[in-house]
Amino acid sequence: MNCETRLTYSNEENAMTDNQTPDYAHGDGSKKPLYMTNGCCEVTHDYVEDLLAKFGLPAGKFEGDFYPLTKQEEQYIGEELADVADGFGALLGYSALYQGKKYLMPSIELYFGEDGAVTEEDALAYGQALKDEYSERLQAIGGMSSSKRVGTTTAT
Repeated sequence: MNCETRLTYSNEENAMTDNQTPDYAHGDGSKKPLYMTNGCCEVTHDYVEDLLAKFGLPAGKFEGDFYPLTKQEEQYIGEELADVADGFGALLGYSALYQGKKYLMPSIELYFGEDGAVTEEDALAYGQALKDEYSERLQAIGGMSSSKRVGTTTAT
C-alpha cells in the first residue's frame, strides 16, 4: 500500500470540503468528513488535534505523539483489507471527523487505468452498483449520507 499516494488522495478529496480557513486547509469536518487517519493508520492533518479539542473529543498517543483515536477506538482500524466487493477490498485504516463526531471510514477503492483491465466507466458503474447494494444497510446504522453521487478519482 502506498501511504503517500493515499494521503495525497485524501487531502485532494478533502480540499473540496466547506469551512476551509488558513487554520483548516482541508475543512473542519462540519460539512464533509475530514479524514483523521489514512489507509496506513497514520494521522492525516496536523490540525486534527486542535479540532478534537474544539469539539471536546478524546484522543490518544502513539509512540509519545498525538494520535486522533483513543486506545479503545484504534482497535477497530488496521492496515488490513476486507474482501467485501467481488475482489475489491475495504481499506480499514481510515477514520474521520464529521459534524463533531469520530467515525470509522472503511473505504472501497475501485481502480481503473493504464492496463486497460478496468475502464473508468466500468469502475464508476460498479461503484454505483455497490452504493445501491449497500446504501440501505449503511444508512440504517448511520454510516452513509443520502448523497446520490459516487465520487471519482484517477489511479495514481
